[in-house]
Amino acid sequence: MNATPMKRRQFLQLTAGAIGGATLLAACQPAVAPVASDDAGDGGAAAEGIQLEYLGYEPDEVHGEAFGKFKEVMPDVDILISPTIGSWPDMLAKINARIAAGDPPDIAIVATYGPPRIWSKKGILIDLNPYLDADSDYDDDPVAPALLQLYTVEGKLFGLPKDYVTHAVIYNKGLFDEAGVAYPEDGWTWADCLEMGQQLTSGEGQDKIFGWMTQTGPWANEHWMWANEGKGYFDRWNWDLTTPTANDPKNIEAIEWLVDTILTHEISPSPEQLSTEGASSRQLTGRIAMWASHTIDTVALLQNTDKIDWHVVRNPRAFEGGPTTTMMWTSGFGIVADTDHPDAAFAFLKHMSIGEGALVLGATGFSIPAGRPEGFVTEEMAARGGEVFVDACFNSDLAANDSLGVNHGELLGTAVIPNLEAAFLGQMTPAEALNEIQVVMEDILADANEEQY
Repeated sequence: MNATPMKRRQFLQLTAGAIGGATLLAACQPAVAPVASDDAGDGGAAAEGIQLEYLGYEPDEVHGEAFGKFKEVMPDVDILISPTIGSWPDMLAKINARIAAGDPPDIAIVATYGPPRIWSKKGILIDLNPYLDADSDYDDDPVAPALLQLYTVEGKLFGLPKDYVTHAVIYNKGLFDEAGVAYPEDGWTWADCLEMGQQLTSGEGQDKIFGWMTQTGPWANEHWMWANEGKGYFDRWNWDLTTPTANDPKNIEAIEWLVDTILTHEISPSPEQLSTEGASSRQLTGRIAMWASHTIDTVALLQNTDKIDWHVVRNPRAFEGGPTTTMMWTSGFGIVADTDHPDAAFAFLKHMSIGEGALVLGATGFSIPAGRPEGFVTEEMAARGGEVFVDACFNSDLAANDSLGVNHGELLGTAVIPNLEAAFLGQMTPAEALNEIQVVMEDILADANEEQY
């Protein structure tokens, strides 16, 4: 199932055909006239001074620097930051309240699930496709089409990502050398991973060295289903977030493999063991040889190169020649349709997605700037195989995220988390857990009311 990376315009043609006769709920969205990237925009109003209100998290030092650099792009545009405190649902709820009160911001932080998908369908967020089509800086797909797809509802692009996280495997080269085990290479399989994990596992009790670590969180296992040609909780292969597919037999096989690494083969620490000592501590003290991971882990690893010699490799395929997959996490910005300054707002989104603002974001090493991956792949990161994280976004057969659509929170908290936890604790079989997830998801969606947002 190796796929040729899809160009953005090919993707738009595909999604346009897929939605076919679907009812588009964004008919009330005002028309927007995009301007070229070097145009002052907003009918020259920028020369008189513009204030754009941004509603979202309060920028940390790095994001603050990125925001500040926007002045170099449009000196006469000020960004008024209206910070929110709390979780993603808290932020989205506050934005939703402002919209409902008729007092929306110009720019909103957006996620790829929940309210922003409803806002897009209702025309509350501007469709950004016309802007990208009119801007030559986007001709060569600086932002991976797979990443833009996560912000697309019924063919409309409701946000631009500022950054993203991908998943891969990180391994301790020193432990491989001590055990005389060859390093994993791209194209390796689950069978290879299990064999290596068994060879690298040694000792007992607190000092036990685990050859592998399985991530058991619900946000980090679905891509293993895809790797086994499973559909995931919804059919990710066809980008369908309407009909649950949790108990797909291929999904069950994937979770069985993950559970077996803990309960049967004992090459991975269990959730109970990780509750007494976290993964990071075990990794830095040389007691995990390789682990399912993501870009976020590299922050601590880069700060502790004196303790661990590490490297990155693509996730193993479920079987030889099987699909390459990755989970992606991402956040971005959208433009509220009622803004008086859509062109200036788009200039800000572009700055934070493919401009200098995006480049600044790479300084954290936490995530990859959406259109400026060179900010993440430093010389040292490249020496450790860090390009793998970028390649996973651009060149996977399936690169998607853990979004469960507009009812994400309830589906995750009520259906997925409790049953998946029970499977990894051995309290339910993977088949029992995924069958129960299927039933609960179907019940939730049968009663769902999008107007709740």
